[in-house]
Amino acid sequence: MKNQDHNSLPPEKDSGLLTNDSWEAGTTEVTIEKTIRRFSFKTIFTDVLDAFMFNRGLFYTIKQLFIAPGESIRGYLGTDRFRLSSPVRYFILLSGIMVLLYFKFGIIDEIKSTTEATTKLIAPDESVDISFMEFIYDYLSLLMALALFFYAIFSRWLFKVGYNYVEHLIINTYIVGQGFVLYIFNISIYLLTGNFVLFSSINSLLFLIYFIYVYVKVFRQPLFKTIWKSLVVYFLGYISFVMFAGFTGAVVGIAMGIIEKLGN
Repeated sequence: MKNQDHNSLPPEKDSGLLTNDSWEAGTTEVTIEKTIRRFSFKTIFTDVLDAFMFNRGLFYTIKQLFIAPGESIRGYLGTDRFRLSSPVRYFILLSGIMVLLYFKFGIIDEIKSTTEATTKLIAPDESVDISFMEFIYDYLSLLMALALFFYAIFSRWLFKVGYNYVEHLIINTYIVGQGFVLYIFNISIYLLTGNFVLFSSINSLLFLIYFIYVYVKVFRQPLFKTIWKSLVVYFLGYISFVMFAGFTGAVVGIAMGIIEKLGN
């Protein structure tokens, strides 16, 4: 099979190249065809793009997830898995870059102050507050990753298009990973204005728009139907994640507070 068909979507049998038996068995054979061209300025330019990962890898993935997310993600879920960065690697790398930049430019302190103020309204107990915040910032990347599982649960429930849960997890991992790219780009807004509320509001709005945009392109259902389903997935996933993170953080905070008091 040639992997040149980027729209190949095994669960939907778009191309007809994959049989039900082969895909349901969990594997299919893929033969990669590579065309060797005579050296020219065009091939040199292509080699330069390859060197800077514009034809595959990180920068290619960033570009494709903006301009052709549906085709790219469906291709990755099918047989074209040789050019996009793996979703796990993509998520870890970009979340790490984002967190480092947030610390460098003081954005994490703004988030901390906002979260502390909210926490004091909910749980005025100081021991819970301090321990809760320590837990949040020690495991920030892990907590962000947990959100993916909630998004995947609800997208699997509402978009019944032949994808299994892990495939829905991959779709949402790419979306959230690309959200980190948006957040990184938008750091300039915070640096120019110093307004954290404006910065976080723009981040939230742009991510929601992108979230809906990718769902429209990937699942290819009627537009308005996809929009309302996407909104349900987004808000239910976010609320579930916040409740889970808050409950986990509160339990850890209470436990740490008790241990601290017993130690004293």
